[in-house]
Amino acid sequence: MSQHLLRDEKVAQRIVAASGLAPPDTVYEIGPGSGVLTTALARRVKRVVAIEHDRTLIGPLRERFSDWDNVEVVHHDFLRYPVPKTDSYKVVGNPPFALTSPLLRHLLSLPNPPAEAVLVLQAEAALRWAGVVHESVVSVVAKVRFRFEFRLALHRREFAPRPAVDCALLAIVRRPTPLLGAADERRFAEFVAAGFGRGRGSARKNLEKVIGYEQFKAFARGACLPLDAAPGELGVEDWLALFARARRM
Repeated sequence: MSQHLLRDEKVAQRIVAASGLAPPDTVYEIGPGSGVLTTALARRVKRVVAIEHDRTLIGPLRERFSDWDNVEVVHHDFLRYPVPKTDSYKVVGNPPFALTSPLLRHLLSLPNPPAEAVLVLQAEAALRWAGVVHESVVSVVAKVRFRFEFRLALHRREFAPRPAVDCALLAIVRRPTPLLGAADERRFAEFVAAGFGRGRGSARKNLEKVIGYEQFKAFARGACLPLDAAPGELGVEDWLALFARARRM
C-alpha cells in the first residue's frame, strides 16, 4: 500500500503546528499506524478518532492510548467510515500513497466534507491534485468548494521506510460559501469536462459549439491567455468566466 510512517515525534509536531489545529477541533485521523502523529494531535485538539484499517495495529494503538481520554482508536476503513453528517470536523493523516486518488475523491465528494483535510502526500501528487502546474477537470471542479494550500515541505528522510520522493503537507480547506450554487456546480462540472475534451485539443476548440470564436477571443485577450491555450492552462477563475459567457449565449 506504499505506507511510509513518520520517524519521530518532532516531525509529527511540525505537521500539527502547520495544520493550524486548535483545542476545540474534533479530528479524524486516517491510518494512525504506530500512533506518532496521533500523540501530537491529541496534545493539540479536543478529540481524535484514529481510524486504522490494519487489524494488527489496533491492539498496540489501543494499549498506547489507553490512558488518553480524548483518543478513540477505531478499526475501520476510512473510505467507508461514517463521518458526521452535519457537525463540523477535520481530517488529518499520513495515508498510504496508493490510496491518494480514492481518498481525495472520497473527501471531495462527501455530502458533509471536512472543514479542513490536512494530508501528507507525495509532492508530485499534491501538486497534481491542487492543479498547480496544470489544472485537471477534478482540480477545477473541486476549487468551486475548496481551497488548496501547501503548508509544509517534508523530506523523504523523515519517513520509514524512506519513500523514493519527497512529500508535502497539503491542506484542502472548505470554502464558507461555494463559488456556485449546487445546481450550477453540476452544470459547471459538465462544462469543464467538455472543455477538457478528454485530454485532446484546445479549450477553444473543445467549446466551439457553445462559445463562438469572437467570444472566446475576447475572453482570451482579457485573461492574457493564448487563443489556443490547452485546457490545463486555464485556472478556475478562467473556467468560471467562460461558464458565465456560455450561459449568456
